[in-house]
Amino acid sequence: MITPFSALQQIRGLIWQPAVRALVTGVYTGEIALTEFDRATAAKEKFIAINFLTTDFAQVQTGVLNMNIYCPDVSGIADGESLDAVLLAVKPLLEDAYTNDLNTELGTLTELKLDDKKYTVYNQRINVYAPNLL
Repeated sequence: MITPFSALQQIRGLIWQPAVRALVTGVYTGEIALTEFDRATAAKEKFIAINFLTTDFAQVQTGVLNMNIYCPDVSGIADGESLDAVLLAVKPLLEDAYTNDLNTELGTLTELKLDDKKYTVYNQRINVYAPNLL
């Protein structure tokens, strides 16, 4: 049995590799406290946030994770080059990844614009499965 907290920590562990560390200041899991989000956006940091969209919250059998890659806009325009660099570093780490407790499969990718924060976000859905249920 794997809990949602443990699943988020395992996904963070898959992502938090040297190639990704060189591109972002942090990978935040669960609900980001508003103060942490405001600190990161005020400092114009590139960061990743991961949380669950769907799960039963007692244990993970199947679920959908939401991974957001945040990059500050440059002169009011999305920094597509930085977004792509982070996505290309993260994607192979999560595409059909396996740990002892879970398997991942990439879902849809959407670009979102946060005009009030002057950020652009890649929203990547990640399907998560407990291997004992496959």
